This record gives sequence, structure tokens and C-alpha cells, in this order.
Amino acid sequence: MTARCGARNFGFLSAALGVALMLAAVLVPARNAAAQGLDVEKVFWCTEGKIGDQTKDQCLAARENILDNCTSCHAITPIVKAQKTPDQWSALLQPHRIKVPDMADADFAEVGKFLKAHYNPQNPVPKLPPELDKLGLPPA
Repeated sequence: MTARCGARNFGFLSAALGVALMLAAVLVPARNAAAQGLDVEKVFWCTEGKIGDQTKDQCLAARENILDNCTSCHAITPIVKAQKTPDQWSALLQPHRIKVPDMADADFAEVGKFLKAHYNPQNPVPKLPPELDKLGLPPA
């Protein structure tokens, strides 16, 4: 019985590793942005006057947290295509809080401010490279 469970777990781990390796270049866009043709400054902009109530430093830190944390589970596509209201972003972010237990509450709040200021019905959907664009639609 133990050997069977071990074999089953090995099969699962092998499959998971294979999927992780196939998607690695897409799931870490901050590290591979140039190779993918992604202009981080256009998609995750931190231009004064266009970042809500964040300072430029807060915007840059929130952007880094998004690229370092959110993309460990999914591509950036559903993030930047999601034109949500502030209430919709809050509802989406609430269950995500437990997925980043090492992120300080203040940093998580800044991520929420970033998303609300950038990806809402008042802003156009940023243009993504075709490889990223086809990866997903906004989350439900």
C-alpha cells in the first residue's frame, strides 16, 4: 500500500513538474519580459498622475510584488485584462490573501491599490504580446 501511494505521488509530482517547466517562461514575466516582447512600463505603468493615490515608489513596489507573487500561480494576462471596479477587485483579492502569507498587510493593500488604479473600466486594456494575450481571459 505504501509503495502504491508513493508511486501515485511520484506520478503526480512528475506531471506537476512537467507543467511547471512548460509554463515557467510565461509565469515569470518580470524576469523574461524582454524575451516575450512585453514592455513592463506600458502594461504595469507607474507614471505620475496615472497611478491613483500611490506614490511612484509605492506603485513600483506594488508592481514588483505582483510580478513576483501573483505570477507564481498564473500568467499576467487575467490580471491586466480584468477591468474590474474597486469592489470587484476587493472581492477577488480577499481569497488571494492567504496565498501570499509572507507579504506584509501594508504591501498587500498597495497591490490592491495598484490593481484598482490600473485595471478598471476607465482604463483601456493594455496591449499584450500575442503569446501572453492568448493565455487567459479575466478571472470570473
